[in-house]
Amino acid sequence: MASLILRGDTWHLAWRWRGQLKTQSTKVRHDGKSKDGKPIPPPEARRALKKLENSLDAGKNYENQTLKALLDLVEQDYENNGYDSRCLKSRLKHLIGDKGFFGNMRAQHITKLDLIEYQTRRKAEGAANKTINNELQMVMKALRMGNIQPLPELKMLKNPPAREGFFDDAKIAAVTAHLPKYLVAPFLFGYYTGWRREEVFSLEWFNIDFEADEIRLYDSKNDLHRVFPMKVVAPLRPLLESLDEQRKVWQESGHVAPCVFARYVKKTNTVRRMVDFRKALETACNAAGCPGMIFHDLRRSAARNLEMAGWPRSMVMAWMGHETDSMFLHYRIQSAADHEIVSKLLATRREVL
Repeated sequence: MASLILRGDTWHLAWRWRGQLKTQSTKVRHDGKSKDGKPIPPPEARRALKKLENSLDAGKNYENQTLKALLDLVEQDYENNGYDSRCLKSRLKHLIGDKGFFGNMRAQHITKLDLIEYQTRRKAEGAANKTINNELQMVMKALRMGNIQPLPELKMLKNPPAREGFFDDAKIAAVTAHLPKYLVAPFLFGYYTGWRREEVFSLEWFNIDFEADEIRLYDSKNDLHRVFPMKVVAPLRPLLESLDEQRKVWQESGHVAPCVFARYVKKTNTVRRMVDFRKALETACNAAGCPGMIFHDLRRSAARNLEMAGWPRSMVMAWMGHETDSMFLHYRIQSAADHEIVSKLLATRREVL
C-alpha cells in the first residue's frame, strides 16, 4: 500500500492515491545502517510510514493539500451538481484570490485562530456577518471534502434579525415619483410579482406570452420553471404592453432590445438592458421618506399582497419560486395592516350572520 524509498540521503514516503503515484519527504536522513546490502529506515521514518498507512486505511489523503486545491473541488462539485454558483466567484476572491486571506495556505495548518482573524479582517472591510459566515462555511466544506482531521472549530457570527420592511401602495407611489422614468417599470414589476432582482432584469421578451396571458421563467435561482399569470395583478399586463410598444418603436429605428427592461442610451445611441439601480433607488427612497428600503423588499411586499388578496399559498409560492413553507413565511411577514384587514373581514362576517 505504501513504502519508504531512499532518495539521496533522505527517506521519502511513496503511495498511490486515485491511481496516481504520490511521494513526500519524511525529512529523516539515512543513518547509514543496512542489512544484506539494503538500507534500513530509521525509526522516525518507519513511524511516518505507519502514520501514512493508518491514514490511507481511513480513506484520507495524506498529501499536504492547499486550501485552494480543495476549494477547486468545491467548485467542481457545484458544477457537477448544477448548483447556483453566482456567488461562488466572489467568495473565492476573498478566500484565495490575489489578495485572499488564505492564499496558498496548507489545509492541515488552518486553525481556529485563522478563522477568527478572517472574520475580523472581513468585518473591518465592511462585509456583513451573513456574508462572512457563507464564506467560511465554504472553507469548512472544502476541509471536509479533503478529509482534514481534526476540523478547526468555527464559531458563526450572529446574523442580524431578518428584514421586515415592505412597500405598500402609498410608499410605491412616493418612491416612483422620485425614480428616473426608465426605472419605474422594473420597480413596479418587482412589486407586482415579487421576483428576484436578477430574474427581473434578465427577463426577455420570449418569456412574455400575451396570448396565454402569462409570464414564463425558465431559469431561476433554484432551477424552478415558473409561470406567473398576468391576470393575478390587474396593472401587470398594461405595464408590459406599454413596454412592448416602446420596444416596437426602437425596432423601427433599428435598435434590438431582447430584454424586457431596457433603456435607450443617447450618448452611445444604443439600447441596452438595465443592470442595477441601487443608488437611484436609495436616493428615491430617502426622498420618499422610507430610507433603508432595498429592491428585495419588493419580494416581501408581493408575498404579503398576493396572500392578502386571497390567493392560495401554494399558488403564491409557485409564482414567486418558493420551495418550502418556511421560506415563504420568511418573506410573508405579519403587520398591523394585516390584523386590520382580518378584523374588517371578521366584522363583515358577523354582520352577515
